[in-house]
Amino acid sequence: VMVLAVMGGFRDELMSRILGVTGHATVEITDLMLEPAATLSQKLRTTPGIASAEPFINGQAMVSFQGRALGAMVRGVEPTRIPPMLTQNLLTAEHLSPTPTFTLKEGEILVGKVMARNLGLLPGQKVRLISPDGARTIAGFIPRTHAFTVAAIYDPGLVQFDAALAALSLPAASPFAGTPARVTRLAPHLTTP
Repeated sequence: VMVLAVMGGFRDELMSRILGVTGHATVEITDLMLEPAATLSQKLRTTPGIASAEPFINGQAMVSFQGRALGAMVRGVEPTRIPPMLTQNLLTAEHLSPTPTFTLKEGEILVGKVMARNLGLLPGQKVRLISPDGARTIAGFIPRTHAFTVAAIYDPGLVQFDAALAALSLPAASPFAGTPARVTRLAPHLTTP
């Protein structure tokens, strides 16, 4: 009985952490512009049984800081509706801020604790994202790059996320996903999963 209780609690904790970042389901969309995606997301939020529905995009990039570089999954999120597990245990430039009302400003990035440790990052420092896509010129391939300020370091308690996931605003992340001004997925969270 004790083992079942512990395993049941472990399962619930693991599921809440994973689903707090990813959603209970993923709705694939092809080339939905940002404004219609926000409207569709709002409609889903009013559907019975759905607690929230967040539009997002995924892309890949290399995160570079002072000569160190790591591969990362870049997730574009609505700046005011960041997945719940990414807003718990935030380390900002000011303080540790466990708040669900954190807003990601333009030009800012959220990185995980393990990624920050591996790169030697602190909140307030600038990192460079380098996209695998870019422009082909007469001089050769030129990757797309952009500098972002680390707004906060998150710690969801799952190495899979905090070692490789970086969150940006939807418009800032879309060039890294190869989908300018578009959303490719919705992540609904159910009231009773």
